[in-house]
Amino acid sequence: LNHSFLHSEYMMANEHDISCPVCFEQYSPSLNIPLNLYCGHCLCSECSTKLLIDLHICCPKCAVNTECKNISELSKNYSMLDVVESVSQVKSPKKNSLSPPSKHQCQNSEGCSEPATHFCKSCNYMFCMKCLENIHNNILFKFHKIEDIKNRKPQCPTHDDTIADVFCETCQELICFKCHLYGRHKGHDTISVEDIASKKKTDLQQVLSKANVLKDRLNSKQVLLSKDVQAIEESVSLSLQNVDRDFDALRDGLEKRRKETKLKINNVKQAKLSKWSNMQEKVSQASALMTTLVESIDTSLSQSDFDVVAQSKDLNASFQEGRQLSESAIAQTRTNASVQFSAPSLDQALSFIRLFGAVDVPGKKVHMG
Repeated sequence: LNHSFLHSEYMMANEHDISCPVCFEQYSPSLNIPLNLYCGHCLCSECSTKLLIDLHICCPKCAVNTECKNISELSKNYSMLDVVESVSQVKSPKKNSLSPPSKHQCQNSEGCSEPATHFCKSCNYMFCMKCLENIHNNILFKFHKIEDIKNRKPQCPTHDDTIADVFCETCQELICFKCHLYGRHKGHDTISVEDIASKKKTDLQQVLSKANVLKDRLNSKQVLLSKDVQAIEESVSLSLQNVDRDFDALRDGLEKRRKETKLKINNVKQAKLSKWSNMQEKVSQASALMTTLVESIDTSLSQSDFDVVAQSKDLNASFQEGRQLSESAIAQTRTNASVQFSAPSLDQALSFIRLFGAVDVPGKKVHMG
C-alpha cells in the first residue's frame, strides 16, 4: 500500500477545516488569508472585510464580537497557512505519488494505465477495478464511498468536492451552489440543470428537424447530380462517335486533325466532369456532415441532462457549420450550366482545318480556304 496515499487520505479528510466557514473557499497566503478573531475562530480576509460593521466583526460560529477599525489589526493564522501548504503538497504530488485527477485513466501511483471504472468520493480519485480492490481492502478505507464512474455526476470546476448542479446563464457553464452564492458567479443569472436541459432538448429538437430537412434536400441533389453525370457521359460518348464518323471521310489527311479535335473534346469533357464532380463532392460532404450531426443529436438526446447541456453548444455550432456548407452546395447546383454537350460538326472541323493550310488526302492534295 502506498504510504503517500495514506497521508493524502488523512490530509483530504481534514480539508474542510482549512476553508473559510462563510464563503467555503480554501485559505491561501495571498487571496483568502486566514485571520484570527478574539474568540479563536478564523475568517478569510475577504469575508472579514465584509463582516466588519460598526468597528466590530461578529463571529459567524459563536457570535462573539471582535473589535477593530480595520482588518489589518487582525493577526494572520500562520498555523493554518502551514496546514494549507501541507495539503497543497499532498494534492500536487511529486514523482511516484498519485497523479492529479484525470478524466479516464486510473490514478494509482504505481504507474497503472488501465481505464478508470470507479470513483472514490472519499479519496477524490478514480481507479480501475484491480487498483480499487488492492487499495481499499485496507481497513482504513472500509467506509469510503465508491461509485461507478458512469454514474458520477459532473463536479464543480472550482469546488471539486461539490456537484455542479446549477447552470450559469451569464457564463454558459455548469457551477455549484457555492459558486452561485459566494464565488465569482454571485449575482449571475442561473437556472437548474433540469430546466436548462429541457430548454436545450427543445432547441436540439428544432435543430434536428432542420438538419433532417437539409439532409433530405441534399439526398435529392445527390440523385440529380448522379443523373447529370450520367447524361454527360452519354452525351460525350455519342459526340465522340459522331467525331469518328465525320473524320473517317478524311481518314489519312485529317488523322492529325481528328486526334487534335478529339483531344480538345476530351479536355472539355474533363472540365465539365471536374465541375460536376466538385459539386457532387461538396454535396456528399455536406450530406455526410448532416448525417453525422443527426446521429450525434439523436445520441445526445438519449443521454443524461448533464450530457445534453455539455454537448448542446458544440452540436449547435456543428449545425451552423453544416448548414453553411449545405446551402453553399445547394446554391452551386442551381447555377450549373447545361449538361448537354455538342461536338463540332464536320463543317466546323473543316473550318478549323482552314486555319492550318493544306491537308493531305489520299489521292490528292486539298487546299483549305
